[in-house]
Amino acid sequence: AHEIDFTTASTSTTPQTSFTQRIDNIGREWKKFSSSTGWVVYDSIAYFLYDNDSSFYRIVFTGFGGLANGKTYFTKELINTTSIGEKTNDSKIALYPNPAKNNLTLLLNHNKAELLNIAIYNLSGKLILEQQVRSEQGTQQYNFNVADLDVGFYVISIKSKGFYVTQKFVKQ
Repeated sequence: AHEIDFTTASTSTTPQTSFTQRIDNIGREWKKFSSSTGWVVYDSIAYFLYDNDSSFYRIVFTGFGGLANGKTYFTKELINTTSIGEKTNDSKIALYPNPAKNNLTLLLNHNKAELLNIAIYNLSGKLILEQQVRSEQGTQQYNFNVADLDVGFYVISIKSKGFYVTQKFVKQ
């Protein structure tokens, strides 16, 4: 069996490594002002946004004009999602990056707070890991360290009383 580190939330004083589990807004942690060099943009921080059209986007800030022009520069990447049919509203998940080398991020936009069972299987159906997490209403981010997994194809399943979904991912 492989050890996988399930991390649902983490904070750090170093802007390059901080994230929040529930994504409500984009703060100003992606940039800081240095009196010697001007604005410094942390392009290693990615924000995941859930849009009204039911899409997840990965946003990375690449520049900031400050007082010179006030412009903000960023890249935007659409992340493919999988629908989860429910009786009242749809929930969405996305895995990023896929293929994954060391870390895999699960984005979940869910319509209610409940316990979820997350499991990872290899393609032979062998259970690699099973973990219960508490989901909140809205968009959440769950991070997995998959560095110790063998190279190959895997399936992640997320289930509760209200839904069940699986999605494949590749470990490089």
